[in-house]
Amino acid sequence: MGTVQMGIMVSKDHASGQELLEDFNESLEGASALISETNRELREDFAVTFPDLREVMVNRPYERSAHGEPVHLVSGNNYYPFSDEELPSQGMVTDIVTRAFEDHLERPVEIAFKSWVEGAQAVLDGEYDATFPYVRTEDRRSDYAFSDMLYGMAVQIYVRDGDPLEEYRGIMDLEDYVACKPEGYYRQDLQEALDRGLIQIVEASDEEACFQRLVEGEADLVTMNRFTAEAAVDRAPDVGDDDVREVEGAIAQMGLHLMVSREDGESRELLEAFDEAIKEMRSTGELQEIQDKHLEDFQGG
Repeated sequence: MGTVQMGIMVSKDHASGQELLEDFNESLEGASALISETNRELREDFAVTFPDLREVMVNRPYERSAHGEPVHLVSGNNYYPFSDEELPSQGMVTDIVTRAFEDHLERPVEIAFKSWVEGAQAVLDGEYDATFPYVRTEDRRSDYAFSDMLYGMAVQIYVRDGDPLEEYRGIMDLEDYVACKPEGYYRQDLQEALDRGLIQIVEASDEEACFQRLVEGEADLVTMNRFTAEAAVDRAPDVGDDDVREVEGAIAQMGLHLMVSREDGESRELLEAFDEAIKEMRSTGELQEIQDKHLEDFQGG
């Protein structure tokens, strides 16, 4: 007897059907602990009522049709502490993804590191099964499907020391500012300000280069999670801690995800299995344990 998954359905012809499903799945993330406890209680009740099926319902491992086949993944560097070849286990999210596939789905992984732009395109070209870690944005959703959230983070604003912006209260605070984003980075945190013509965006090759443009006056602000920002400032050769200041108040909350091609049916099936593994890791506390360990190691270093 195999495992049967149940869920909601929408018409494939619905104009916003896939987006509705993804929003619904994301809303379930906050209730994962309650869902896991409810599922556990139902399995136990079933086992009491039908003892002959206890071995199947409670103890039998999840059956996986692609058992043992390698998963080809691509990621990028300099996204501290989430992904970098030089980090322990190549970063927090790399560790999460590797454990989900290898320990829970019994699928070995092969991970390549490319530039973020090249890696994302390589997934669409069918060179890799998936890429990570990525923020889910409206423009990406047209080409990619996303996993459940692997880590949630606050996005902060960074300005030059002496800038009048002390606390972020809303997008009008950013009027006439020029923001810097690394190539291939999400812009969801600034999208409303962009749509209203309040700000401009310039790009740089990576996080360190964005802070370099900030201190040189070519940009007025950088938005980034605190961990990655602090690492970038430390690594930028001509940027000191006294040159940059964090504005009080987060501009956005973002989640990091595994990302696959929306048009690749096999990758979509892989994503479903991956999400099941992540739910299991979340319910047992393994996911939190990995996150805490990497943050502790990163901040301690």
